[in-house]
Amino acid sequence: MYLIYRILILLVYTFVIAETFTYQSHGTSRRQDGGSNNVFPGMEADLNNDGDVDIPQQASAGQQQHKQQQQQFRRQQQLLTNIISMSKYSYLLKQTQALKSNNHVLRTNPLINILRNVLPEDDIAKVLGGTPTANLHDMPQSEKAELQDADDGKEDLEKLLNSTIDAALELFLRLEYVITSMENITTTCKNDTLEFWSGLAEGKQWAFEMFDASGKPGGGILQGNINWFGNYDQCLAIQSVGPKSALFNGKFCTALVSIQDAPVSIYWGLCVPSSCSDVDLKILETDYLEVLGFKVKESHCDEQHSMWEDPSAVAGFVILCFFGFILISCTLIDIIVHNFGAYFKRKRQLAHMQPGVDNPVFTLTESNGDFGKSGSSAELMKNGNSFGSLQNESQQSVANSKGKDIFMKIVTSFSVYTNLPKVLNTSQGKGTLTCLNGVRFLSMSWVILGHTYIMGFILPAGPTTQNIAQAYKWTKGFWFQAIVNAVFSVDTFFVMSGILVTYLFLKQLDKLRGKLSAGMMGLFYFHRFWRLTPLYMMCVMIFATVFPYMGSGPFWNRQFDSPVSESIRPHNCRDNWWTNLLYINNIVNTRRMCIGHSWYLANDMQFFIISPLIIIPLYMYPLIGLIIWLVLFVAQFITTGILEHKNWMIGQTGENPDNFDWLFDLYMKPYCRIGAYLVGMLTGFILFHTHSKAKIKKVVVAAGWCLAVICCMSVLYGEYSKSRENGIRWSGDVEILYNTLKRPVWSIGVAWMMFACVNGYGGIVNTILSWGGWVPLSRLTFAAYLIHPTMMWIYVYNRRTPIFATQYTMVYMFFGHMVTSYAVALGLTLLFESPMMGLEKIFLPKPRK
Repeated sequence: MYLIYRILILLVYTFVIAETFTYQSHGTSRRQDGGSNNVFPGMEADLNNDGDVDIPQQASAGQQQHKQQQQQFRRQQQLLTNIISMSKYSYLLKQTQALKSNNHVLRTNPLINILRNVLPEDDIAKVLGGTPTANLHDMPQSEKAELQDADDGKEDLEKLLNSTIDAALELFLRLEYVITSMENITTTCKNDTLEFWSGLAEGKQWAFEMFDASGKPGGGILQGNINWFGNYDQCLAIQSVGPKSALFNGKFCTALVSIQDAPVSIYWGLCVPSSCSDVDLKILETDYLEVLGFKVKESHCDEQHSMWEDPSAVAGFVILCFFGFILISCTLIDIIVHNFGAYFKRKRQLAHMQPGVDNPVFTLTESNGDFGKSGSSAELMKNGNSFGSLQNESQQSVANSKGKDIFMKIVTSFSVYTNLPKVLNTSQGKGTLTCLNGVRFLSMSWVILGHTYIMGFILPAGPTTQNIAQAYKWTKGFWFQAIVNAVFSVDTFFVMSGILVTYLFLKQLDKLRGKLSAGMMGLFYFHRFWRLTPLYMMCVMIFATVFPYMGSGPFWNRQFDSPVSESIRPHNCRDNWWTNLLYINNIVNTRRMCIGHSWYLANDMQFFIISPLIIIPLYMYPLIGLIIWLVLFVAQFITTGILEHKNWMIGQTGENPDNFDWLFDLYMKPYCRIGAYLVGMLTGFILFHTHSKAKIKKVVVAAGWCLAVICCMSVLYGEYSKSRENGIRWSGDVEILYNTLKRPVWSIGVAWMMFACVNGYGGIVNTILSWGGWVPLSRLTFAAYLIHPTMMWIYVYNRRTPIFATQYTMVYMFFGHMVTSYAVALGLTLLFESPMMGLEKIFLPKPRK
């Protein structure tokens, strides 16, 4: 209620000023036309409907003059009555009388000047002398009764608004003194601020627009509408008109304001003179708002910088243009040669395209550069190459490239004409793990769905939601558990990655009868690095250089100010890009990480690097391999349990409710996330030994599916008893146990689903997941994962007003994010990923037989 009281003060303050200026803008012309001087809208219509106002044409001149005098007097009397009743103007009169002894102050005080513009001089004299009553005896008794009823009817309202209006008028009257007496702000800022308020007093259009551009309380405060940003673009378009030395533009600033005894803070947009800095603004706000019990916690002004003034941004833009030029040029050359060049005429082979799901070096991180027939799992089994088809692709590329010069190979590597059909091809080779295409795309969709709700909603990364209190109630609903737990989609990716690398590595070892060379292992790691890094580092470059200039508005810079969004600050990429390049950003400088969601790539690469240490023993000495697997799996449980207990203890202290140590010290760490990868490796080991043709009894299949559903649903909705409205508070032991087991349990359920689908026990589930339409979308998943948060940030934080969250709005935003993310992912794939894979085929030496 204290918050509502303080906001009510602001509402009255805004109402008094806005209505006064509204009258001021139109009052002169209305007086010239014989109109009313009424400050409050609707009063003129009420007076004009009175029978005494309409004067018959046939009436005598004396009667008309008498009627006009009565009308004019009643208007003046009603005006003063409303001012006294509605605005507590008696308080203002006391202040003006106190200022009469100082002619300079009386002449320059903005509020007195406003009063002079609103009321004629004779009315001001009446006001300063008291309420006019000399002519009341000339009025008819009925009209006296009407005025008395009107005054009595407003008495209760006057009492209700007394305290708030007193504070608002006191704030206004103190302003000139507060600004003049400030010593710590710059002289230019002080003078321009006084010029602004003088412009308000004089009714200048630019000053009124500047005031209008600042944020004001709106409706829905109890629903969480406590972020008042005003009009960003209107503020920046304002330019003061006056002496040459006093010219300045509007500058948009936001302040985070706390209210005494209130649990929330307010983001307040203010349009101030461009000469005022962040420091000046904080001093102005602190002295100005302390009257109402507000305290400025932080302030930030939007500085307009051009991308062309930033050398790093220009360099990033030039690099993107260079790749775009190469892409367009190579595409045109390829089209001309393919259609008109007899000498370079060649056959284009697009059949039996690489489906992308059986590459052991990636799952979510799959790229579409490898589209050739040799990349299918059938070819891998046939030729005995389990290293991501790298060697087969090199052999195939050399064999098919006889008679072609190196230049045309490079051209076709960058050609959209060549690569686009390969990306969009839906064919799947025989023997591939086709169900993983659907799992990959649907898991990526789940990631985007979760992030759609997270951006400025679940996590306080920015004041982007207008009805945050109402929207926050959604998190208590049963259905919302599937959204807030979208984090388990990442564990699904880890399971897929573990299955693929183990299954295909074991098949390669079986073909080579366990004989491996250092060169083959080197190619194994290089292909993985080359597959991911070019596109990954290009996204890092874009984020570090060009991204800060992709948006503007009251929210834009706020997205980088929250502790949650600390890892999406562009300058982090300029300082710590090397941790991304080495795939150690989940361990080193995690709180200053470049591209926060890239922690997954670091984990996946680290698991991939150590995977041969488990897979080779599993092939040569299965018992020893299983012991190594079991030790790592148990170690993951113990480590996670210890860190969960530590995190729970920190939460019990309540000292820092915004502590996000769990995000950096537990959620992102490989020793807490390797459990899902290990489950996938064990599944791949079983698939290898059963040759993906396991014979299982129907009872066991039914029991397996039931167990999988129980595992997934218990994890997905297990916390509902705690998170629902008036939920049960879990004990520390229960919460620690749940958080320790939830990821491995989820992984077991997902692993069974994939195992059953591969072995022919998936039924309709396998039919859906193995649909050919998922194949091209699956190829784009890696690029979509990298770019989708950027597309969300550009939309959400580039807005001018907060989002009013409804279920329809959120669903619409989700599909919008999906489409834009995959559309941009297609462009990035054609621009960077496909060409790099083509260059790998050209320049990598032919492997030894």
